[in-house]
Amino acid sequence: MNEKALKARELKGEDLNSFIDAKGISTICLLCGNDGVMIMSHGPDKPLQLFAMPLVHPDAEPGDTAETAGFICSNCGHVTTFAASLIVEWKYGEPPNDG
Repeated sequence: MNEKALKARELKGEDLNSFIDAKGISTICLLCGNDGVMIMSHGPDKPLQLFAMPLVHPDAEPGDTAETAGFICSNCGHVTTFAASLIVEWKYGEPPNDG
């Protein structure tokens, strides 16, 4: 497992909230227009819920994944996700192409 993936496991709810604010990301649901979301964690100081999506392409190694974190619309349940590696890059100031 690469260093970014390990650091992603240390991300907390407040990290995603700060990332959303810093990037100017709207929390208004794209589907229903509701302005109320829930960060997918057990609290601001608790670890984010990460989802590992399998990568399926000719160069992918077995077990290659893209990890994501996100929020859920409190009205319709639409899930919006973000690449955990980009949250790590933002938080730690790492270059985007190191794995």
